[in-house]
Amino acid sequence: MVNIEPPCDLPDHHTSEFRSAYRECIIPKNRDFNREGYNDDFENFIDQEREHRRLINFCVFPFVQSAPEGYQFVPADPLEECGVKNFDFLLHDLEGKVIFGEAKASLPTNVGSEINGLLEQRETVQKWQDYIKENYLGQEMVFAEYVL
Repeated sequence: MVNIEPPCDLPDHHTSEFRSAYRECIIPKNRDFNREGYNDDFENFIDQEREHRRLINFCVFPFVQSAPEGYQFVPADPLEECGVKNFDFLLHDLEGKVIFGEAKASLPTNVGSEINGLLEQRETVQKWQDYIKENYLGQEMVFAEYVL
């Protein structure tokens, strides 16, 4: 038996045809699926994420323990709750100076794509400036620095 229900707008007399077509499609995909390759890719992804989180921790740790130059760690992944891709961390001081930081475990040969990504993230910060002020800083951003 196929473990998927046909779409609700499908007439009842087409249900068995749907299940047969689905089975013909899914059985070869399951048979040809490379589980070892998938597991290797997944383990590599976990290793990269672990390294990335470690780098972020190195960057923000001094600001969590104390406040060098008056800066404090605000959030990791700012604007994530808005569904917006942005920097890895946000630091700010009480004078309205802000640092948005991006940590990379490795850089591709073509760093141009990374730079373009950072420019897009910077534009996102500018678009969401009011949200950042209200939810993170409590004051206007006087100066913002973007760090890789």
